[in-house]
Order: sequence, then structure tokens, then C-alpha cells
Amino acid sequence: MTLVGKLNLNYKDFHLGVAGERKGADVSKLYAQFVVADKDKLYWARTDVKDETVGVGCSIDQENRSHSHEIVYDRKKDAKGFKDFPVEIRNGSEYKLSDATSVGFSSKLGEHLSFEVETSHKVDKNWTVSVIQNYDHSRKGSKLPLYDFSVHFEYKL
Repeated sequence: MTLVGKLNLNYKDFHLGVAGERKGADVSKLYAQFVVADKDKLYWARTDVKDETVGVGCSIDQENRSHSHEIVYDRKKDAKGFKDFPVEIRNGSEYKLSDATSVGFSSKLGEHLSFEVETSHKVDKNWTVSVIQNYDHSRKGSKLPLYDFSVHFEYKL
């Protein structure tokens, strides 16, 4: 049997949340986070108890763009991260260049560097074209390519 529980407490701009999952006798997931909302900005601290990580971050929304940044510390004994310090830096950005065109970017810098850039353009009410680029240094030495490039065409009825 699987039990899932979530609890969120809110007071003005302060939010505290916990969530967990239990499968049989084992707790398989356990999370907690504290968030402060300040107009168009969010600041947070969170932990994944089972994965032994702790992170702090922020998200800032402005007129046509948003940015999110987070630093995650891995508490496991042999954890590797940036320059062998058990930390991963995560970033994400979205830009609305026009009513039809947007660009999104995300990156992780830890033991390896990875990033993705996606540019989308809505051609008309039905068609959207996207170009996506990925780089993942963790693939080095494997059969998978370090770099991927793709073009997507989407048609909505």
C-alpha cells in the first residue's frame, strides 16, 4: 500500500510545506520547504531528506523575463559536485521576446555541466516551431553525444 501526504501552512507571505510518501513499511520520499513571497520574487530553502540534499534559491519575475537560481548541497558522504565540493548550481531563465517568440534556458553546474536552450515561435494560430539545443558533459566517454540539436513542429487543431 502507498500513502502520500502533504501539508502546507501559510501566513501572509510565508509558506511552510512538507510532503512524503510511504510504500509499505518504508518512507520512500520526504520533502520540506520554506518559501517567502515578496511581490514578484520568491526565496526558498528546501530539503529532500531521502536524497540527503539541501538547497536555497530565488526566483525573480520581471516584465518579459524570469530568472531562477538555486544552490543545492549534497550531504551524502561521497557526494561529488562542483570542483569536488558537494554542491550543484542550477539556473533557469525565460524571455518573452514578442507575443509570438520566447527563449528558455536552464543549466546545472555540479560534477558535470549541462544546459538546454529552447527558442519557440508561434507562426500562426495553429503552428509553432521550436529549436532545442542540449549539452550534457556527463555523457563524455559514453555512446551518447555530448550535444543534441532538434527542431520541433507543432500543429494544434
